[in-house]
Amino acid sequence: KGRGRADTVARGLVDRAVERVQMHPPDLWRFEVPDRIRRYRHRADARAWPGRTGRADRRALEAVYLTALLARSTRFHLAASTWGLRAGMPAMAVSRASRRLRRQGYLRIGRPHTATIAALYRIRSPRSVTRGLPPREVPLSRLVDVALLGVSLVDELGFERRLLMHDGFRTAALGDDGWAVARWLSDELPIEAQRLARSTGVPPRRVGHVLEVLEAHGAASQSDDGWRRALEPFFFEAVGRIAIDAGTLGSLERDRDTYAKERARRDTKLAESPRSLVVTLPPVASWWSRWGLLGE
Repeated sequence: KGRGRADTVARGLVDRAVERVQMHPPDLWRFEVPDRIRRYRHRADARAWPGRTGRADRRALEAVYLTALLARSTRFHLAASTWGLRAGMPAMAVSRASRRLRRQGYLRIGRPHTATIAALYRIRSPRSVTRGLPPREVPLSRLVDVALLGVSLVDELGFERRLLMHDGFRTAALGDDGWAVARWLSDELPIEAQRLARSTGVPPRRVGHVLEVLEAHGAASQSDDGWRRALEPFFFEAVGRIAIDAGTLGSLERDRDTYAKERARRDTKLAESPRSLVVTLPPVASWWSRWGLLGE
């Protein structure tokens, strides 16, 4: 519509952008990110994740929350290999979970990714998933964990982080269902098996099997009030024995070595690939003038 109109629109955009930056400094926004992720995570825990892939999707989403906390931003780059290491899942499994989470509205993607090349993601929290559902009862232990989000999940030695990545929750061991059940167990407050099934979306029979395995290895105990998990050191020692029995102990380290080799091969190919070199030369006349080949 003309240069004048374009100039007016551009100046208006710039003025509004500057005003927003002044009112919402980046540091303040990054400070607010953990609280936003806490609300997203609480909303995700307010619904069960049923179906054959429900717990895998929730576990992959937990690694997304971890990545957003580490990046201090709801937009971040994430490769499938790194995602899998943080979730304790194979890269192919998190790639499939990524597609399902995007369809459900939990993620948006800027560009596709490969196993070693990161994609640009933006985390979302669809309210339509829980809209119209009756309010779910969350145990006190989960509310405390939600309030302390960023302490246990980001800390490599924290319970939530270790639980997410542990080899005892690989597919051949307790799997995603076992991770979901163990995550809702508390070492203080008992919880009934039926309530675990409602909260996690894990079928009751599968919940019973997971609890039996945990009890057999000393990771959980049953009382008249419900189920409790063992104290943290004893719990992970018991889950380690489960990983040994299932043959999954060391899976995380093997994945790390595999992805490191894949990344090294990719870097080697990039280094060896032919690259075009563009050199900008000055005009020929300037060269001639420099060497006195042209007069004034």
